[in-house]
Amino acid sequence: MATLVAESEFANLKKLKKMKCFNALTRKELQKILEWSGYKVHGECEGDAVQNEVEQGNMIYSLNINAGFRLMQMCLDLKDNEALEYVEPDLWKTHMEARKGPEEGVDEAFVQEFIEGHTKRRELLKKKLGMKKVVFMPVHFKNHWTTVVVDGRGSGEPTLQYMDSLRSEDFVLEVWSWIHEGLQELMGWELPKRMNEARQPLGSLVCGAYSLHYMEQCCRSMFLQEPWSSLGWPRSEVWGGRVCKLAGLMKKEQDELKKEQEDEEEKKKKQEEKQKKKDEKKKKGGAVDEKLKTLAEEAAAGIKK
Repeated sequence: MATLVAESEFANLKKLKKMKCFNALTRKELQKILEWSGYKVHGECEGDAVQNEVEQGNMIYSLNINAGFRLMQMCLDLKDNEALEYVEPDLWKTHMEARKGPEEGVDEAFVQEFIEGHTKRRELLKKKLGMKKVVFMPVHFKNHWTTVVVDGRGSGEPTLQYMDSLRSEDFVLEVWSWIHEGLQELMGWELPKRMNEARQPLGSLVCGAYSLHYMEQCCRSMFLQEPWSSLGWPRSEVWGGRVCKLAGLMKKEQDELKKEQEDEEEKKKKQEEKQKKKDEKKKKGGAVDEKLKTLAEEAAAGIKK
């Protein structure tokens, strides 16, 4: 059974590390965020078009949660930290939904494919959660974001933290039960009850911004040795604004990549057409030369006669 950990303060306060300015992000870094988040980057690669966000951080999309976390890693110089792991929310959600089994009436081939897919997802999820690292897993359930953090470092049992910013106790319990059941079945772990005191405004949809806040605080405290309160009380406009601006930058970069690809394809097409005309001209010229040669040979043969 996993050990449950409570929030605590460091005795010595550390200086708060500033996030890298958006203007410092290079095109290469933006492309990395696009690719890592699951957005389309180039060519025929799989991925979606960037989804824009609202400034307040309402209803943050799954891929933008991924992008926000990747931005966090880059800006806090943690992108190459081998002790950090991230579980994409779609991986957990798809795994949980697949536990119900395939729908009735589908053919045997589909059932077999479904079972194989579920087995692979389960193995990947179990591998990620069981790593000797700090594992961040934002969870999306019925349009609400919560956060699970697993610290698997060390030789003992992993410690779990769970954060949920919602006020409705009934729904909080429903979400917790859903995640707890999944973790217990998959890993044999007990999920602690939520450990945060901060609650989002009643009726608001800013849970995604709160989830990113909690993950940033855990990154700062567990890797940068900052106190657990270094970020202060969560404010949705902070990560809401960051994700909104990041989505705009990613959309711009995605559009530029698409235009560059189209320009390159157009350039290639023109070069191919030019080469085709050149080859046709050369072929036509060769045919004329061959005809002249034949006429010359026939004339020479006539003279000899």
